[in-house]
Amino acid sequence: MLENYKENLCNRYKLDKDYVENILKRNDRMENENIYDIMLEIGRKRGCVISGGNIDDEKTSKIILDEFKSGKLGKITIERVED
Repeated sequence: MLENYKENLCNRYKLDKDYVENILKRNDRMENENIYDIMLEIGRKRGCVISGGNIDDEKTSKIILDEFKSGKLGKITIERVED
């Protein structure tokens, strides 16, 4: 979703686009780790903070998935048309 619908995610979760771009451009970590950092930021913004200031990964992922399924992230498709 970050590759093709970054604007949708930034708007929905009030993420700073420059912040997201900077995280995605980091080469010192694996791509999944960078995406995880963005998910943690979404969790912070959605109040998914648990004891110790940690982010509840499960709650955050459920929010993202539920909002994807309900169309709150906009018109998004996971299918790709071949050239």
